[in-house]
Amino acid sequence: MSAADARSVLEQFRSVADTFSPFVYHEVTAHPDFVTLLEQCREFSNDPEATWDTLATNGYGVARAAEPEGMLRRLRDFGMDRLSFTLHGLELHHDWFVCRRGAYEDIWEAARLCDQVGLAKYFNIFLDRRNVANLGPLLEQTGAAGANTGREAGVSVSVPAFVANHRSHIYEETLRPRLSDLEPVRHHLEERWGGLLEQYTEAFLTARMLDSCDTSHPTEKSSPGREVARLVVDGAFDVYEKPWLFEHGLVKLGNLKTDGLSAVLDRYAARKPPSYPDVADLARRYGDPESTLVHRRAASLHTKWIARWLAEQGLSDSAGLH
Repeated sequence: MSAADARSVLEQFRSVADTFSPFVYHEVTAHPDFVTLLEQCREFSNDPEATWDTLATNGYGVARAAEPEGMLRRLRDFGMDRLSFTLHGLELHHDWFVCRRGAYEDIWEAARLCDQVGLAKYFNIFLDRRNVANLGPLLEQTGAAGANTGREAGVSVSVPAFVANHRSHIYEETLRPRLSDLEPVRHHLEERWGGLLEQYTEAFLTARMLDSCDTSHPTEKSSPGREVARLVVDGAFDVYEKPWLFEHGLVKLGNLKTDGLSAVLDRYAARKPPSYPDVADLARRYGDPESTLVHRRAASLHTKWIARWLAEQGLSDSAGLH
């Protein structure tokens, strides 16, 4: 989608929204004019809680830009203070995980370029069964990333949240770390996460969620309900509803050009999503009191159970949710 087309889309939605908080979905830097897209999103946003100081990126469009330093200076002048990168291990494992050769190199080239223009860096390290042994080297690399700039690089260490997609069952069955996999880095994680690792296992979280009155360990992401529309518009002007918990795929509502905005919004209002069982019921149905699989947030396990429930109802394909 061109910047001109994006402006047209933003103008249409801004005209009907009380609060409008647009952003660029997926990897923004892959667009040749992504800084203009960000500028337009900020121009049309009237959300007082919107922030524009951190850009999450895989580094692709930064590392491979024709004039990367000029582009990053423009990004800095826009108000961006830092770039946030995700690491799934060292080079071989990271590239395998994201299914793109050269992805790891792109991150570190983008990080180097950030240093040239004074942008800070943040690294999100995600652990799985195969990369736990590489946490030490990853922390050394990310720790050294800001050593010569005077701006220490931020680092977080976690495990991925559950997202329903075509690869989720592979991750859950073969890669989501078990308690035993994380034993070598137990002390480090417990310091960062603020609790015993056992508190993050499916067994422990299931017991908590069986008692849905127990609010001492949050179990669900806060959802604004459908009065807040989470919509995605692609390059063909197709409009989709995005689920709050990532428990299923995008649901197509129509096309801005052929159907018009009013028809798309009418379909949004008329669509009746499934009424999910409450969290305690899901825990009774799908919770495993013996599982040592680790989730950083209880909402990840909650989403996993909803995805299983949708599959049983024949609704796991977003096409079935129209």
